[in-house]
Amino acid sequence: MTGQRFLQVLVAGLVLAALVVIVVIVGWPADRDSPPAAVSESSEDGKTSVPPIDETGVVDHFIDGDTLDVVVRGQSLRIRLLNIDAPETYPEVECKGPEAAARLRQLAPLGSTVGLSYDVERTDQYGRTLAALILADGRNASEVLAAEGLGEAVLFEPNDRDFEAVRAAEAEAERAGLGIYSSAC
Repeated sequence: MTGQRFLQVLVAGLVLAALVVIVVIVGWPADRDSPPAAVSESSEDGKTSVPPIDETGVVDHFIDGDTLDVVVRGQSLRIRLLNIDAPETYPEVECKGPEAAARLRQLAPLGSTVGLSYDVERTDQYGRTLAALILADGRNASEVLAAEGLGEAVLFEPNDRDFEAVRAAEAEAERAGLGIYSSAC
């Protein structure tokens, strides 16, 4: 690890530690740049579920539309989003793959704080951390991507807690002909 990269990771870890102290002492700030503190089964619109937040982290790097790196407690974790399979961008580019990757970058920009919600299994066969990504506005990123037709609902058994909500979002996108369900794909 280069000295500059080490310093970046160290600073991110210190920022995260300070954030945890703030959360413990005063709770989440009420602004939109922080994940929600309260856990509820549905959002205000009654459509999307909000899984419990187990940890928070800072977005560090993007791989594609369903995989990114998040710094948690000073350690970079490769996160594979639960319940969604976005179109590929490598080695071959699938229809709407670049759009799914760009949308994830927009939903959770570099340096933003996100929540991670774990289900039964914490890692996949490739050693990636399996988690629902909770956005600053409290939405589940997998549901947002599915609702916009930028991924298919997928079940990583036994991790099924939020699967039905993502599948319902996907069904709406399919009915509306959005994203991967459009005539372009």
